[in-house]
Amino acid sequence: MVALLPEQRPGDDYGMVNAVERWASEAVDACLVAAAHPDQASKLITPLIGALQAALAETPGDPRLREIEAQVRFAEATVHAQKGRNELADMAFRRLLEEYEELGKPLLVADCLNALTVVAERRGDFESGLTLLERCFHLRSQHGASLRKRVRVLMNIGIAQAQLDDHPAALATFRFAEELLSDSYPEVLGIIETNRALIYRGIGEVDQAHALLTSAVSILEPLGSSVHLINAQLELVVEEIRRDALEDAERRLGEMGSMVEAVGVILFIPEKQLVTARLRLARGEYAVAEAAVVGGLEHANDEQRARLLGVRAEIAEASGDFRAALRWTREAHKAQLAVVEARSDLRIAHARARLASDIDRTQRTWMRDELARAQAEVQALSTRLEDHKSLLAAAAHDMNNPLSVVLLLGELASSAPESLEQSAEAIVDAARHMQSMVTTLLQSNRPSSVSASLHMAPTPLKPVLDAAWRRCEPLAAAKAHVLRLDVDAEDPCVEGDANALARVLDNLLSNAIKYTPPGGAIDLKASRQGAHVTVEVLDTGPGLSPDDLERVFLFPQPLSAQPTNGECQHGLGLVNVRRLVKKMGGRVLAENRPQGGARFGVELRASL
Repeated sequence: MVALLPEQRPGDDYGMVNAVERWASEAVDACLVAAAHPDQASKLITPLIGALQAALAETPGDPRLREIEAQVRFAEATVHAQKGRNELADMAFRRLLEEYEELGKPLLVADCLNALTVVAERRGDFESGLTLLERCFHLRSQHGASLRKRVRVLMNIGIAQAQLDDHPAALATFRFAEELLSDSYPEVLGIIETNRALIYRGIGEVDQAHALLTSAVSILEPLGSSVHLINAQLELVVEEIRRDALEDAERRLGEMGSMVEAVGVILFIPEKQLVTARLRLARGEYAVAEAAVVGGLEHANDEQRARLLGVRAEIAEASGDFRAALRWTREAHKAQLAVVEARSDLRIAHARARLASDIDRTQRTWMRDELARAQAEVQALSTRLEDHKSLLAAAAHDMNNPLSVVLLLGELASSAPESLEQSAEAIVDAARHMQSMVTTLLQSNRPSSVSASLHMAPTPLKPVLDAAWRRCEPLAAAKAHVLRLDVDAEDPCVEGDANALARVLDNLLSNAIKYTPPGGAIDLKASRQGAHVTVEVLDTGPGLSPDDLERVFLFPQPLSAQPTNGECQHGLGLVNVRRLVKKMGGRVLAENRPQGGARFGVELRASL
């Protein structure tokens, strides 16, 4: 039963306190129920919102009431997401994100970002999902979220990276998650091992996949029957079938029957039947395999149905019934199409229904065009918004270096008038660099522009390197660093964007200056090797720890070493470097130098 406004007026302390406590408790209940039982949650949410709005009308702006209302709205948005109403869920979570930012609740902002990720991935927009997850992890790490919550986000980051075929980054993410866990939460560790195995399977390293799945099962088995143990067992059976270890697969599948019944999750019945069908197909028992498929179809969702029908087509082909194989292949394709359509936004589904109604051809054509245009506009606006946020964060970080130069030279000019002309030139150079970044930001905000687009062209390196050296030289001089520039005599030329290259070099040089002790040396080198040009920044700082080497370009986290003069650490600079270089078709590297210090490198295509 949902509590409505008490008889006492909201200003009555006793009555209001009791009502607020009840609403807070019911808001928590709504959030807990929303994901698993959306219909039940809706019955809680509607009257609760009415009661809260009535209270807010009497005491507008009350922070406690606003917080409870936001929590109920979160449950409402979750219901939209669970019901497949992706457009409504996206709008609701974004409004909540702004509300929580205004209330100063960073961990709740992180929860909204995590929820928006699910909506983005249901649309197949894994790049936006990854950006949202990285922001979520950054907030949860900064503001003391629980270990389990931080690791859960890392796991989702790894899965998103794997969806984008960035397998090295995904594996590094899962290793980082394992390091954070240590011996805590063995069930989560088993899930991570299973995900790592699926990545190795995807890149063809089947032995590694089999070893990791075996490890996952051994971790999860002592914890008793669980959804995650069944999932790991099923994947291990698939690997054993691929390795022709059919006896092992048969034994393991037999042991799983009682486990699936104990867990009572109907979702796993089709999965078990699918694996059974594959095993019987491998043994040549076509009739039994066919029966397993039919048994699985009874409880299958659209995605499982598509896979079961695909196996049914394989069974028919293996048994020589090519007409049946063609029929089941067509049915599998229809089921796959149903999966794709089910992931579309509710707005698109409604538009399809209208288009299918009895209207004339002209009206159908007009509505189809309007739908496509509206869909493209919504998607473009959503993508531009996320790109713009990322661009703002990157530009804010990258402007810090030229601003430091301006401040340092301003102080130097005021204390030493004889250096005024030289300082003025350097200040103008730094200001122009910042102006270029501001121009990029303004251009990205125009409706006709493409966010954060690069202007790729043959770019001579020497002028870009000289300008970067001049911008960073005052910062190096302030710490008595020796800053050296070494470029091949032939002045290599690369395929790239001059502004992006400048930001990459500024980040690498400012990092070297930040971590190199006073009196150290920093080298900026460029050389051509065949079809590629390598730009290196070498320092005499403390180098990189093993943990740093694994994730230095992947996560917005500070390095383990401390700056030598109290400079700020954000952890964004090297992530920006990797993204910019990747957009230019290059790659980044980081390693320790044998004589001490670190070497950061950027490899780009040479211009012919």
